[in-house]
Amino acid sequence: MKDLMRSQRETSTSFFLNKTLILFGIAGMALVAVGLGGCDGAAEGQVEASLSFTGTVIDFKAESLLEFESITVANESGVVLDFHSGGKRFEEFTPAHVREHMVLGDPVEVSYREVGGRLLIVSLRDSYDEPPAPSGSP
Repeated sequence: MKDLMRSQRETSTSFFLNKTLILFGIAGMALVAVGLGGCDGAAEGQVEASLSFTGTVIDFKAESLLEFESITVANESGVVLDFHSGGKRFEEFTPAHVREHMVLGDPVEVSYREVGGRLLIVSLRDSYDEPPAPSGSP
Protein backbone atom coordinates (compact mmCIF):
# COMPACT_ATOMS: atom_id res chain seq x y z
CA MET A 1 0.00 0.00 0.00
CA LYS A 2 2.83 2.39 0.89
CA ASP A 3 4.49 1.62 -2.43
CA LEU A 4 1.27 2.45 -4.29
CA MET A 5 0.88 5.78 -2.45
CA ARG A 6 4.56 6.65 -3.07
CA SER A 7 4.14 5.80 -6.76
CA GLN A 8 1.07 8.03 -7.05
CA ARG A 9 2.86 10.89 -5.23
CA GLU A 10 5.91 10.59 -7.51
CA THR A 11 3.67 10.55 -10.59
CA SER A 12 1.79 13.63 -9.33
CA THR A 13 5.05 15.46 -8.56
CA SER A 14 6.52 14.49 -11.93
CA PHE A 15 3.40 15.77 -13.72
CA PHE A 16 3.56 19.06 -11.80
CA LEU A 17 7.26 19.52 -12.64
CA ASN A 18 6.69 18.75 -16.32
CA LYS A 19 3.75 21.18 -16.46
CA THR A 20 5.83 23.88 -14.73
CA LEU A 21 8.76 23.36 -17.11
CA ILE A 22 6.44 23.62 -20.11
CA LEU A 23 4.93 26.87 -18.80
CA PHE A 24 8.39 28.35 -18.16
CA GLY A 25 9.46 27.26 -21.64
CA ILE A 26 6.48 28.99 -23.25
CA ALA A 27 7.09 32.13 -21.19
CA GLY A 28 10.78 32.08 -22.16
CA MET A 29 9.97 31.75 -25.87
CA ALA A 30 7.52 34.66 -25.59
CA LEU A 31 10.23 36.83 -24.00
CA VAL A 32 12.70 35.91 -26.73
CA ALA A 33 10.13 36.72 -29.42
CA VAL A 34 9.45 40.12 -27.86
CA GLY A 35 13.17 40.76 -27.50
CA LEU A 36 13.91 39.85 -31.11
CA GLY A 37 10.91 41.75 -32.45
CA GLY A 38 11.51 44.62 -30.11
CA CYS A 39 9.89 47.99 -30.06
CA ASP A 40 12.22 50.02 -32.20
CA GLY A 41 9.75 52.79 -32.92
CA ALA A 42 9.12 51.76 -36.54
CA ALA A 43 5.50 51.29 -37.52
CA GLU A 44 4.41 47.72 -38.21
CA GLY A 45 5.10 46.76 -41.80
CA GLN A 46 7.42 49.74 -42.25
CA VAL A 47 11.01 48.92 -43.13
CA GLU A 48 13.44 51.51 -41.86
CA ALA A 49 16.39 52.04 -44.17
CA SER A 50 19.84 52.17 -42.68
CA LEU A 51 22.52 54.65 -43.61
CA SER A 52 26.21 53.92 -44.11
CA PHE A 53 29.35 55.69 -42.91
CA THR A 54 32.94 54.65 -43.57
CA GLY A 55 35.96 55.92 -41.68
CA THR A 56 38.54 55.20 -39.02
CA VAL A 57 37.80 54.54 -35.37
CA ILE A 58 39.16 57.37 -33.24
CA ASP A 59 37.59 56.40 -29.90
CA PHE A 60 35.35 53.80 -28.29
CA LYS A 61 33.84 52.89 -24.93
CA ALA A 62 33.89 49.23 -23.91
CA GLU A 63 31.20 47.70 -21.69
CA SER A 64 33.04 44.40 -21.21
CA LEU A 65 35.58 42.19 -22.93
CA LEU A 66 32.94 41.17 -25.46
CA GLU A 67 30.82 44.29 -25.92
CA PHE A 68 31.30 47.96 -26.57
CA GLU A 69 28.92 50.79 -25.77
CA SER A 70 29.88 53.23 -28.50
CA ILE A 71 32.46 54.01 -31.16
CA THR A 72 33.52 57.32 -32.67
CA VAL A 73 34.38 57.22 -36.36
CA ALA A 74 35.93 59.96 -38.55
CA ASN A 75 35.87 59.92 -42.33
CA GLU A 76 38.41 61.41 -44.78
CA SER A 77 36.44 64.68 -44.97
CA GLY A 78 36.80 65.19 -41.23
CA VAL A 79 33.19 64.36 -40.34
CA VAL A 80 33.11 62.69 -36.90
CA LEU A 81 30.11 60.62 -35.77
CA ASP A 82 29.37 58.79 -32.52
CA PHE A 83 27.63 55.45 -32.95
CA HIS A 84 25.95 53.46 -30.16
CA SER A 85 25.55 49.70 -29.92
CA GLY A 86 22.16 49.96 -28.24
CA GLY A 87 23.07 46.91 -26.15
CA LYS A 88 23.59 44.81 -29.29
CA ARG A 89 26.63 42.52 -29.43
CA PHE A 90 28.68 42.40 -32.61
CA GLU A 91 30.39 39.01 -32.54
CA GLU A 92 33.34 39.92 -34.76
CA PHE A 93 33.76 43.41 -33.33
CA THR A 94 34.88 42.88 -29.78
CA PRO A 95 36.52 45.82 -28.01
CA ALA A 96 39.90 44.22 -28.82
CA HIS A 97 39.08 44.15 -32.53
CA VAL A 98 37.79 47.74 -32.40
CA ARG A 99 41.03 48.81 -30.68
CA GLU A 100 43.02 47.03 -33.40
CA HIS A 101 41.20 49.11 -36.02
CA MET A 102 41.87 52.24 -33.99
CA VAL A 103 45.60 51.56 -33.59
CA LEU A 104 46.21 50.43 -37.18
CA GLY A 105 43.92 53.00 -38.76
CA ASP A 106 42.03 50.30 -40.65
CA PRO A 107 38.67 51.67 -41.82
CA VAL A 108 35.28 50.30 -40.80
CA GLU A 109 31.92 50.59 -42.48
CA VAL A 110 29.05 51.30 -40.10
CA SER A 111 25.46 50.72 -41.16
CA TYR A 112 23.25 52.69 -38.79
CA ARG A 113 19.91 54.34 -38.22
CA GLU A 114 18.96 57.38 -36.21
CA VAL A 115 16.61 56.74 -33.30
CA GLY A 116 15.76 59.44 -30.80
CA GLY A 117 18.70 61.61 -31.83
CA ARG A 118 21.21 58.74 -31.40
CA LEU A 119 22.95 56.83 -34.16
CA LEU A 120 22.35 53.13 -33.50
CA ILE A 121 24.57 50.58 -35.19
CA VAL A 122 22.78 48.08 -37.39
CA SER A 123 25.95 46.33 -38.57
CA LEU A 124 29.73 46.76 -38.71
CA ARG A 125 32.24 45.43 -41.16
CA ASP A 126 35.89 45.78 -42.05
CA SER A 127 36.25 48.22 -44.93
CA TYR A 128 39.40 47.65 -46.91
CA ASP A 129 40.15 49.30 -50.22
CA GLU A 130 39.69 46.86 -53.04
CA PRO A 131 42.96 46.15 -54.88
CA PRO A 132 42.99 47.53 -58.41
CA ALA A 133 41.96 45.10 -61.10
CA PRO A 134 44.87 43.87 -63.21
CA SER A 135 45.09 45.57 -66.57
CA GLY A 136 46.11 44.01 -69.85
CA SER A 137 46.38 40.35 -70.68
CA PRO A 138 48.67 37.91 -68.88
